[in-house]
Amino acid sequence: MFKDDVTIILDAPKDIPPVDADPDKIAIALKHLVHFLRGAEDQRAEEVVLKISIRPGLSAQGSSYIYVAVEANGAQHPMSEISAALRIFERVHEGLDRQFHKHRLGLPIAKSYIELNSGKFNIKPLSDERTLIRFALPIAQEGHQQTFERLAS
Repeated sequence: MFKDDVTIILDAPKDIPPVDADPDKIAIALKHLVHFLRGAEDQRAEEVVLKISIRPGLSAQGSSYIYVAVEANGAQHPMSEISAALRIFERVHEGLDRQFHKHRLGLPIAKSYIELNSGKFNIKPLSDERTLIRFALPIAQEGHQQTFERLAS
């Protein structure tokens, strides 16, 4: 899926409970997030390193969620670019010379897929040319666990 210019580091416990979400939609959302964080090839000065951390919620309010943080170095994404990328269909038509930034097209789709699965989504640029995306997905309740385990396999 990606060239050799992306390294993915996964930090997740072995016993993550299943989430109450469509596994196909979440996989597509992650793919779009990685494409966004990779940025355009002409924006990258170095190899992009993505660190994906997955943790179950610990507090009383957050204990029914799985939290995912995706942090990337490399291509810088200022808040103005993030805001523009999150606007769905911002560029409807700009004539024959219009340009679409393919690395930005999937960001609103990813956010929508996560939120349609009762998730929460947050993205912010960090001060040192890194971008952090965080999202949370609800843990499947006992009646749904078997259904989602079957869908995920």
